[in-house]
Amino acid sequence: MSESTEAAIQMSLCIPSLADSGQLLEFAADVSSFFAKFPIQYEVLLAAPRSRILPELPANFRVVPIKNANAKAKNLVALFAEARGEYLIASEIELAIPLSECFKILQVFFADPATDAVFGDRTQKKKKLENTKYDVHLNKTESFFNGIIHDKTNWKFEDPFCPVFALKKSTFEMLKPDIAAIGWHLTPEIQRLVQKKNLTGVEIPLYAGSRMSSKNSSGAPALTEILGLLRFVLFRI
Repeated sequence: MSESTEAAIQMSLCIPSLADSGQLLEFAADVSSFFAKFPIQYEVLLAAPRSRILPELPANFRVVPIKNANAKAKNLVALFAEARGEYLIASEIELAIPLSECFKILQVFFADPATDAVFGDRTQKKKKLENTKYDVHLNKTESFFNGIIHDKTNWKFEDPFCPVFALKKSTFEMLKPDIAAIGWHLTPEIQRLVQKKNLTGVEIPLYAGSRMSSKNSSGAPALTEILGLLRFVLFRI
């Protein structure tokens, strides 16, 4: 890819965990179809173990090799570091939060260039998604730790665990030396740093559905998620 093409990339969509190949192909088709409607240059970054055999993907999809698929927060940091877009959006392959909601986040940056970060708030949703396979709610683990964080601190943001959020690439580079990527969730750590450094962080309502999973409704192995959140509330706030 030429330098001029790289410079034209406006958005990097970062997916820190993958499911089966069939779901990956469906995701790639959905993303390509959605963004074909808009005049935006984008790339998609996927985190996958080196041993993972992946199907052929569109040219603007890139795979970043990782060591541990369960270290989702660390993997997301790795994707952000490799991304070439001006705006970095974290999302999930299940698209429980639809791409249209991700585009709302981009619009915040376009409307106010001074914005450093945009976070999703699933607690302010006004209706359920039409897709009936998704039941709209926060999972029990998220709800429990959300209460602890707000009781323990003067937390500015309502939803510390929304998996969809975005940063300017320049903001990420500034925060990167201070980021402690613990366990499954990166959102609370980014929110903590945005507050600590008095950056401009905006939270907007997003429609969301719970992810269908044999593990738990966040998609994380239950013990991995809980231990990561315990470390965060004990040592980071």
